[in-house]
Amino acid sequence: MLGRSIDTVDVPLEAAREQMIAVGRHPDFADGAMRGRRFIAEGANARLTNDGASVIGRTARTYETWADDQRAAFD
Repeated sequence: MLGRSIDTVDVPLEAAREQMIAVGRHPDFADGAMRGRRFIAEGANARLTNDGASVIGRTARTYETWADDQRAAFD
């Protein structure tokens, strides 16, 4: 889509927690954020609903459509 690849890096949970604390987040906040990341990584939120459409009043777009519409921001 963009004509180039975009690399991503999976930051280990402990490293992410340490970074959050290093920039001033409370350890309890960092622990909660890591629970959230673990929840997502384990697929616990992998389900589709119509919630988005009911909130925005229209069918949700795909990520591909959104990225195509935002192409200029990535150039």
